[in-house]
Amino acid sequence: MTALTAINLGTIPAGSDGDTVRSAFVKVNNNVTILNTQATLTSASLATARALTSADMGKRIKINISTAATLNWPQASTCAADQVIQLVNAGIGVITLAAATGSGDTVPVVTVLNPGDTATFDTDGVSTWGILASTALTVSAAGAGAVARSLVSKLRDFRVNAADFGAVPGLDIGPAIQRAHDAGATVIEVNAGQFPWLTAVTCTNPIQIIGAGYAESPNPSTGTWFENRQTGFTPLTFSGTNARGSAVRRCAFWESNHPSSVVGWTPAANDYLIKVLNTLGGVEIDDVYMVRVNKGIYSFNSGHFHIKKLRGQIYTNPIQIDSCYDIPAIDYMHIWTFYTSDNNIMAYQQANLDVIWSLRCDGLLLGNIFAFGTRSVIRCDSSAYGVTTKLYANSLCVDFSKYGIWIPSGANNTTVQVANLTTEGEAWPSTGVGIPGGAAVQIDANNCEVQIGSIHTQRYYNSPIVLNGQANRIDFGTVWFELSNQANNGSPLFNLANSAGGTNQVNVAGYIRSDNSNSAPTVNSSTNANLGVSALANKGAGASDEPRLFWGGGNSTLQTISPNTNSDLYLRAWGPAGSTRLQANNSTILRVDSPNPGDSNLLVRSNTGSVSVVMESGSTSAGISFAAKGTGNILMNSPLSVPGYSFSALPSASTYPNCLVRVGDRSNRLVISDSTNWRFMDGTVAV
Repeated sequence: MTALTAINLGTIPAGSDGDTVRSAFVKVNNNVTILNTQATLTSASLATARALTSADMGKRIKINISTAATLNWPQASTCAADQVIQLVNAGIGVITLAAATGSGDTVPVVTVLNPGDTATFDTDGVSTWGILASTALTVSAAGAGAVARSLVSKLRDFRVNAADFGAVPGLDIGPAIQRAHDAGATVIEVNAGQFPWLTAVTCTNPIQIIGAGYAESPNPSTGTWFENRQTGFTPLTFSGTNARGSAVRRCAFWESNHPSSVVGWTPAANDYLIKVLNTLGGVEIDDVYMVRVNKGIYSFNSGHFHIKKLRGQIYTNPIQIDSCYDIPAIDYMHIWTFYTSDNNIMAYQQANLDVIWSLRCDGLLLGNIFAFGTRSVIRCDSSAYGVTTKLYANSLCVDFSKYGIWIPSGANNTTVQVANLTTEGEAWPSTGVGIPGGAAVQIDANNCEVQIGSIHTQRYYNSPIVLNGQANRIDFGTVWFELSNQANNGSPLFNLANSAGGTNQVNVAGYIRSDNSNSAPTVNSSTNANLGVSALANKGAGASDEPRLFWGGGNSTLQTISPNTNSDLYLRAWGPAGSTRLQANNSTILRVDSPNPGDSNLLVRSNTGSVSVVMESGSTSAGISFAAKGTGNILMNSPLSVPGYSFSALPSASTYPNCLVRVGDRSNRLVISDSTNWRFMDGTVAV
């Protein structure tokens, strides 16, 4: 801008040696002329592309063109020095700025206005245009082929900090997060500090909220901590399909409004801290710590939802998933008494805390889950949208929990597969005794199928496996029960409901091992349920290495299960010298062997009022041999009935040597064969 000229006032006090009145007003007029060229911009509009002229200088021109267009600046020499023009692209087309045709003027660095951009330019009145301010500064990456972009667009490539939008430790962070999201940020970093979260935030576009980490501690300490102090309030919600790709990482949450511990304690009725609603796609919660929290994360209608490295003490429900139709996943979860092991709070947790509460959910993938002090670690329930199907888990470790896996009534047709399950059902405070009514696996619904590769249970007051519904099936690989039936009331290892509506079934492919379980029966006697075992073994302390069949105390049934109408049951010893033994009271009462493979076998058949023992053989004739040992004899405790014939129908004596029969028409006298004749007991030949 041309310099303004000051009036010479002369020497104080008279100033007679200063400018005359006329010369002073000449300076004033000159200054007015100069300032007039810098007057406040006036508004104008432009609806079609054209070349700008000097008449457009000093104006704010709103460009409203619906297609891409090129505008030419006025020739710089036709404008006064320091004149300005402001251009606002209010249309939807990209505006390109160029020098006046044939002018040779130097243009500024900004030559493109994207929709929404604003830029203010000035000229030296000779041959150069400059830029005073712009939202459309362009930058280019190094290297051939790089395309210039606006500075705003480039800045959005980088992580913004919540502090840029007003986040200050100790003050509500909700408005800052919402402003950053609404401004188009895709990654928001939050500095270390403790931030109350008092204003609900809804994210409808993909955004990652990343903290500065945290320290696992009972109370807020180092790192990024978000505080909820309101009931019925959700601080953060991801909503809609455009929010897919969002994430929360490396931060901690805590709640400050829970009451102090008393008998019968319950937490404040706080809602879930994070909700993922109707995204139909992936949102990640990664490396998040929640302590002194009532409810953690709720997902609805959002497939591919992924939680990993969730730690903390959450009183009622860390995760609930519903209406999820496509493969959510939860990896490495650690629920423990990070805040307190207070008896009253632990009593609430063991009666109410369900760690992973899955309702309608297809293909839930779980990996490396540990939970302490809960009602259940996996609760597969039902909702208006359906039940859980195809839940897969690799390793679940459960401690001081009433249930490991719980399928409540109504969750019919639930299906679950678990590779390894370790459960411990001890009541808190620790006395070594299980929670009454607890179970490692309990199914109260119908038509459910559960498969568990390996299970190890400890400290169950009653039965570790309970099927209360009907037509349920559990398949196990290997089973190890310790300290079951602590009530010492005959609670079986497998408590299987007697069901008229569909038989319950348990199959064990490997072995059943039971230690220190007060001689618990394997299965309850008053049931029509089936317990099928491919191999059983007792390999507890002091057990020998010989292969054996072992069955628990009480009444047990060993039977085949087959889709065929009839199916045989084989008990087979190993090797040519092996034998099959039946024992009672630790003594063998029957041993069956076959040192020489043959084609004969004994059939025992139950008839009405009698039992038949029949020799079966591929040979024309086969006998039955009874042999006492040493001087022992064969004792009959009831009268012996021998076959009777009429004299004329007696079989050949040579066919039945040393055999005894009765002759009916000879006064029922007994005769014995000497291989040639039948003789009466006095030795005379029968005639």
